Amino acid sequence: SQGRVRFIGATDDVLSLSTARALMEAGIDDVIPLGAQRPELADAAPLAPAAARSIAQRGTPHNGLILSVAQTRGGIGASTFALNLATLLAAKPAAKKRGEQIEPARVALLDLDIQNGTLGARIDVVSTEHYIELLRKRQMPDRSFIESAMVSHESGFDILPAPTEFAPLDAITPAMMATLLDELRLAYDYIVLDLPRAIQDWMEPILARSDSMFLLTDTSVHSVRQAHRMINVFTDDHVSLPIEVVVSLEGKPFRLPAAAKEAEKFLDRKLTTWIPRDDRAALASSDQGKPLAILRPRSAVIKVMNGILPELKAAFASGKRRVA
Repeated sequence: SQGRVRFIGATDDVLSLSTARALMEAGIDDVIPLGAQRPELADAAPLAPAAARSIAQRGTPHNGLILSVAQTRGGIGASTFALNLATLLAAKPAAKKRGEQIEPARVALLDLDIQNGTLGARIDVVSTEHYIELLRKRQMPDRSFIESAMVSHESGFDILPAPTEFAPLDAITPAMMATLLDELRLAYDYIVLDLPRAIQDWMEPILARSDSMFLLTDTSVHSVRQAHRMINVFTDDHVSLPIEVVVSLEGKPFRLPAAAKEAEKFLDRKLTTWIPRDDRAALASSDQGKPLAILRPRSAVIKVMNGILPELKAAFASGKRRVA
């Protein structure tokens, strides 16, 4: 804002996402890498998606849409958003004609907070031993891993919950994540990723492949500033990454207050999606271990989230995908 001192960092080392995050948390507003070549560009060739080649080899038409969910702070409802988004996408659509059989979309939900993820616990799902084994040995995930590690849920989606055993954040490599996403695109129509708060180097292939990112925040000054920082980091080498800022735990006001208008100007994005707070429904969902979209499908929260679906379904039908 006007009159505020901005701190700019310059580094001649390669700038990883984790380093950028550490500098942001130290109060640096922007970081300028002076090195001749960034690691993301150097690694672009080995991390290039194999989806097109695999589709041709396997003869499968699947090329799923990757949807990432990020958060500016803990407790903002990002995991709840990801869980209900997967549930709504997996719901069987109503038949337009009598007797018409419509297959529901195949949806995968991944809890990528491998240390503190709670998605599985929320719906009483436990990860398989295949996941922790893959992390221990740093194996490349293939089709057989997808088939053995993904757990089917009664809500209609398959989930890869965080491992029950402790795993270091660097147990996943960028190459492993790139391969995992490419395999998931071949098997599913929609892949919903619940991202961790800590930015890791293996998030690079996620940023390169995400067809859409939802960044959950509130309108507090701290959260808006963090959203701005995260958008800068995410789009530094991925200018085309579509990021929608979602205001969580706040109902949409009839008329935007001055603070919200300033936030839109600061973020250079319209705040069109506002998810209201509903503590009673959230508590019922937690107690019964069911997604809110199943338990309270007519709640204000799900009503807002239903408004997101048409654009996502249109994007899936278009067949256009972002690639590394």
